[in-house]
Amino acid sequence: MTNHNAGALRERVYLLTLCEQPDGCTWERAAAIHAAVSYPKTSNLFSRVGIGVRSVRLRIRRRDGMTLHDAMELDGQHLFLTRIETEHDRLYQTIEAAAVTPVVCTVSRKQVTTDARHNRPTLTQAKVYTFPACMTEKYVRFDSLTPQDVTETTYVLVTPKPVTLHTGEVVTVGTDAFCVQIGHTLDPYKNEYEVVRKEDA
Repeated sequence: MTNHNAGALRERVYLLTLCEQPDGCTWERAAAIHAAVSYPKTSNLFSRVGIGVRSVRLRIRRRDGMTLHDAMELDGQHLFLTRIETEHDRLYQTIEAAAVTPVVCTVSRKQVTTDARHNRPTLTQAKVYTFPACMTEKYVRFDSLTPQDVTETTYVLVTPKPVTLHTGEVVTVGTDAFCVQIGHTLDPYKNEYEVVRKEDA
């Protein structure tokens, strides 16, 4: 590669890795990287069941160990990595990413313990688990009901792979509560959960 190509890596981006704790997980800055950044016209379909978002392409010097489990940050914008391709000279990598705005989610779960004396399960105080997710809309459906109309909007929460949600659980995003309906967990790098919130129309 020529010095001209190396000099094109002008933008400063941060590599983010997921930090896991017993009560949740967060994205943490792991390294600063220089990249050449471009914006393809096509949308990035980072979710298999949600709508696409703005696409970002980055070219960086090759970093061994970086995977789609990681993320990036560019000028305060969170980048959800969807493809990492090493170039033929093996000195550089091209990264496809989705420009998204993560939301902080919480879910409360009762802890199940066993009473040793009577050998029966009991529920203890709820434990709160906090995690980041990317939210996108799936579809909007309008139902005419009596005596009032209700708008039901289905969203998709795209989470890091370690985050596991269960059907029927209530996830809080800000001040809004969503019920988990369907989980899509076959992707090796992420999980996707369809969630629903009902509001009076």
